[in-house]
Amino acid sequence: MPHARLLAGLSLFSVVAVGLGLAPLQDGPAREGMPYPLSVCVVSGEPLGDDPTVVVLAGQKNEANNGREVKFCCGGCAGRFTKDPSAFLPKLDAEIVKAELPLYPNVNCPVMTDESMPSATGPEANEAKHVVYKNRLVRLCCSKCVRRFNRSPAKYLETLDAMIVAEGSKNYPMSTCPVSGRPLGDGAVDVIAANRLVRVCCKGCVGKVEGDPMKFAGLVVAAEKASDPAAN
Repeated sequence: MPHARLLAGLSLFSVVAVGLGLAPLQDGPAREGMPYPLSVCVVSGEPLGDDPTVVVLAGQKNEANNGREVKFCCGGCAGRFTKDPSAFLPKLDAEIVKAELPLYPNVNCPVMTDESMPSATGPEANEAKHVVYKNRLVRLCCSKCVRRFNRSPAKYLETLDAMIVAEGSKNYPMSTCPVSGRPLGDGAVDVIAANRLVRVCCKGCVGKVEGDPMKFAGLVVAAEKASDPAAN
């Protein structure tokens, strides 16, 4: 899945201003990675509502957070967050792990690819090392792999994507496109959404899945459970 490049030379204030609608710019920073996956504001804990304030982070000490999208219930919460992101990012990452863990497939560590991982839905789930990279959960087998991943995330995300496609293709549970409802024919397209393989009928449906990956990953997981009584 393509990642847009963050435009250079924009201050963090400019990013916030775009999110708050205070200073419209011709060229703003583009989101990198997954959209914000939560339905609540990480600052207030309140629902986002129909018109959340959207901020794309820039100027972060941890470069992995640059290009990351965060949504807020109001401009005041966006201001509190961007004044001191480090005060809220650990909480945000913890909430993303909690939300995305039930969707995570049964795949090995993407760094040490021969290492199996504890079940993401079992009592041992938190024995894995959890990294959140641009709103995407990545499960790793050990601290050494965390360090290696952080040095070359694109490399290991490519490996993870290949694992997810291979695992998800074994017994893919849906025969129709979750966007259009049409049958999946020879022209079906594979999309990685919240660490799940989602198949759509055509390239025209890809954007819908990428725009709301949690929803479509959830549909695949629900279909898996419906087709396998032992999973319930």
